[in-house]
Amino acid sequence: MTGSIASLAPASITVTWYPRRWQSGAESRCGFLRWGIEAAKAASPPDMVWEFQEECRFADHESPHCVIQDLESMTDYRIRVREICREDRRTSLYTVWNNTITTRPHFALAPRDFTCENFLVTEVALGIQVNAT
Repeated sequence: MTGSIASLAPASITVTWYPRRWQSGAESRCGFLRWGIEAAKAASPPDMVWEFQEECRFADHESPHCVIQDLESMTDYRIRVREICREDRRTSLYTVWNNTITTRPHFALAPRDFTCENFLVTEVALGIQVNAT
């Protein structure tokens, strides 16, 4: 499979992939069941923990696109995809993207209760209440 990965929104990754034909050029006789998408925080291979992405478990062969959400922001991830078939022996191996993708940061919260406490010709004193997380 080939495709693309991008972090278009905070703490999420958009994955798009393109199913391949068999090496012989014929269509796969997979008996498609669903896509298997997994993500792992980027680390050295023995330390990577792959997690199945339930929101990408849809059984539509013609929609090879998924948004993985609720990830950690500003974190490097690896993604892998496989085609899961009705007959287990026909299920594809994982295609692992060579690149890592870094999730976008959550946006900073705007300060609240912004007040002007004192205004003189040469200076301004401001008071800001910082949002709690």
